[in-house]
Amino acid sequence: MSASRTASTRSDDLERFQVSRASIGHQLNAADRADEEIARGEVGAKERMGELVDVDLAEAISAMSQRQTQLDAAMQTYVKMSGLSLFDYLR
Repeated sequence: MSASRTASTRSDDLERFQVSRASIGHQLNAADRADEEIARGEVGAKERMGELVDVDLAEAISAMSQRQTQLDAAMQTYVKMSGLSLFDYLR
């Protein structure tokens, strides 16, 4: 092999190596980002689970009952104001 051909081959090899290295770096960055997303998701899930476990059932039932009463009152008011027969049918 001639010296110029050897230099050209080395240059091509170096370029392929750099492309491969960049590709691997990109894949590692993507894997790191995915790992961070998973970790954030796990923390969020643990926080949400803590909120659900620590819920005061009496308070939750009371709040739900209050919201149901508000919804019923709003529906009755709407029926009286609009006179729609559909709401009469749904009751």
